[in-house]
Amino acid sequence: MQGKGSKILGKKSLIYLPILGWCWVFTESIFLKRAWQTDKNVLLHDIQQLVDKYPKNYFFTLFCSCEGTRFTEEKRLESMKIAREKNLPELKYHILPRTKGLTLLLQGINKQVTGVLDITVGFTSLDPNPGVQSLINGKRCIAETYIR
Repeated sequence: MQGKGSKILGKKSLIYLPILGWCWVFTESIFLKRAWQTDKNVLLHDIQQLVDKYPKNYFFTLFCSCEGTRFTEEKRLESMKIAREKNLPELKYHILPRTKGLTLLLQGINKQVTGVLDITVGFTSLDPNPGVQSLINGKRCIAETYIR
């Protein structure tokens, strides 16, 4: 078995994160602009690269998030409207995931995927604005993680 790297599927602005952003660039991670017409072509191209370019036994971890972390009550209400229209469960503390990209990704690399982990990270109400800037400023951040 060769390779044990990791890549991300993330928004393009992540490449500007100091150090980490460039690490992701050099691992040939996939970056999207959050505009489906553009992103669809990027995904199709990059999935093909993953399938064709890497050796059969080259394994890596791909991290992606179906929905961003910018939870607001307005976005939750909009999400619930869509859930009702599509007869999906209404979520109280989450935004309905956007799954077009993940679905396309999994269809493209389904023979290479050995497993999918669903990881949810939540922050306590004691930390109203967790983020990189909070960490840089030395503020405490408490997170809970659920993995299935």
